[in-house]
Amino acid sequence: MGTSRNDRSPNTPPWRPVASVLGRPEITPDRQSQEIWRAAFGERREHLIADFCRPAMVDLLKVAASNPTPAMAIETFDHVISKRADAGLALNFARRALIRSAVAQGGIPSFVSELFAEASGYYVSRDLPSYVGSEGRVANISGSIELKSDIKNLTQIAARAAGVPRPDKKSWERYVSRVVDHLRAAK
Repeated sequence: MGTSRNDRSPNTPPWRPVASVLGRPEITPDRQSQEIWRAAFGERREHLIADFCRPAMVDLLKVAASNPTPAMAIETFDHVISKRADAGLALNFARRALIRSAVAQGGIPSFVSELFAEASGYYVSRDLPSYVGSEGRVANISGSIELKSDIKNLTQIAARAAGVPRPDKKSWERYVSRVVDHLRAAK
């Protein structure tokens, strides 16, 4: 499921603002996060929402609600994905989020906040390493780790602010849209 490399974001109009703000100490992490989510949505639109609304996600919400052990979370995740014959980047995020949620015994609120934090971490990791140590950007690796952590934390706050979705298709779709809208319009 994981990968040993990160491909940079495309050099397309939606991602150019991210390239201009990411890793700049004078620009708040909140603003950097906002540009990341604006770019992700600008590039993918309904496909971004659809990735998070894959059929297996509702099943995973139900798994998270049961507060499984980490081992059971992994086993159940694999079963759900196999049964649904589903795959996708958001489901890769969901696997890690489900395990973290199981460790925390945090149920659906923990799962969804971890899910979106994983997505933010992915988007940050695509480009931030290229800027570390560059003039006007984060000075070192520890600064980049701190920025990535700040952005992930802000994402978790946004996911929690959107409420707690019920484990059904319509509720989940509305929730995903609220979270993405909030992240794109961050203060």
